[in-house]
Amino acid sequence: MKKLLLLVFISVFFTSCYVYESPLKYGNTNVSGTTKKWVEYEMNPSNISYNGEPFFIRSLIDNSTLSVSYNGKVSNNSLYFYNLLWQDLGWYSVKLDGKSEWKSNGDAPRPKVSRLYVNPRRRVAVYLDNDKKPQSFLVTITK
Repeated sequence: MKKLLLLVFISVFFTSCYVYESPLKYGNTNVSGTTKKWVEYEMNPSNISYNGEPFFIRSLIDNSTLSVSYNGKVSNNSLYFYNLLWQDLGWYSVKLDGKSEWKSNGDAPRPKVSRLYVNPRRRVAVYLDNDKKPQSFLVTITK
């Protein structure tokens, strides 16, 4: 009877443990063209170009190539994609004294400046410059 109780206790303990899975990936680890998470890359602002040519290229685990380039239509929606990034990372917007602030439950990663956040599934990238102003770019996946 004691063994059964111990077994039940251990089973309940392990099945109820919360396993945190970050909504971010870092670098190219297990990133494919269908990855749903945001992938964080460190990037200098001087590496970004606005002429439509790819300024960021990476090989992915599924033998496809990811490239990031400027696109006017995507850029016009920068605030929309910036908000998606925050929400996907586990944050929610709250209005306090007429200003919007991002809040989380405490374990959500916060977007950082000088980082390129790429979402292969959504085919979009968000970059936060030194003034925390978001810029969005088109992501292209080729085989």
